[in-house]
Amino acid sequence: MQVISRKALVEACSENKYRAAASEVDAWEKVASKTDWGSLEDVRRTYADADGVTIGNRVYTIFNICRNQFRLVVQINYQFKMIFFKRLMTHAEYDREEWKKSLRKEQERQGVL
Repeated sequence: MQVISRKALVEACSENKYRAAASEVDAWEKVASKTDWGSLEDVRRTYADADGVTIGNRVYTIFNICRNQFRLVVQINYQFKMIFFKRLMTHAEYDREEWKKSLRKEQERQGVL
């Protein structure tokens, strides 16, 4: 699988509040880039606690990072073997659900909704 954009992922990890997640996110990226996931079930064979969340017309995959301290949100295109980095956030930020509104707006701008 190809992780898009690795640069944005690295930049997110460099922010002060996310630095503690950097090494685990890096390990996740190394594993994800070597996989051949075909479905969420395949993802769960590698990351049992991965979860799919539907927002608008898309399903986003959520990974728990650093024992639930952080959440990594990606969109996976299984057909084209691409993983699109969307968000890295603290558990508290995830619980506020502002990220869902942000992703919905992104879809509206792209004309997906």
